[in-house]
Amino acid sequence: MGRERVSRFVRTHTPFQPPKFTIWHFVGLLILVGLLVFTQRAPGVMADVSSLVIGSEKSSWQLAIYVRITIIVLALYVLFGIRGQHWMVTIGIPCGILGFELRLGENRITHDPLTLGFFLVQLMCFFFLARLITRQPDPPKRRI
Repeated sequence: MGRERVSRFVRTHTPFQPPKFTIWHFVGLLILVGLLVFTQRAPGVMADVSSLVIGSEKSSWQLAIYVRITIIVLALYVLFGIRGQHWMVTIGIPCGILGFELRLGENRITHDPLTLGFFLVQLMCFFFLARLITRQPDPPKRRI
């Protein structure tokens, strides 16, 4: 590897160096703001899209339970297995666990299916937890 490639690799993998705002970031921002405006102008259409059932009608509620249990297990691992997190993450994860457990109990009673809206929120939570597991925070440095 040449010196330029190595220095470019080091620059891109240095922490606290956010990526540059590109045209793709702008396009994504426009799409998300457009969806927000569309949700406010036509809430019925977005409610219909959000209520699409993932999987079959009969077994989708069981899939919803498995998805929530997976997220709870990952969150417990992050909470008790990874040290050096920011204090806001340490407060937010138990709140998320409690919320998922409450929703899990409600789902076992009502047999609500896994819908597209809930699935996307749970997917975001999964990626957040997977990111915390795969790239753990640096240990705190001693002050001298």
